[in-house]
Amino acid sequence: MQAIKYKGGMTIVERDDAPDYQCKQCFKPWWKDDFDQSVFIACQHCHGELRAVTEKEPLDT
Repeated sequence: MQAIKYKGGMTIVERDDAPDYQCKQCFKPWWKDDFDQSVFIACQHCHGELRAVTEKEPLDT
């Protein structure tokens, strides 16, 4: 279990890996397995566009 702080909030998840995506609108973090295998994915919270979380572009906090 880990607490993940992000711009605009915090979430507590029962997993140890880092998020794969972050919403560009509400900044909520997401993991690949939160979505089906669809090519088109969007934030399940606000329907905003997602961006990949990388070393060069880490999670906005």
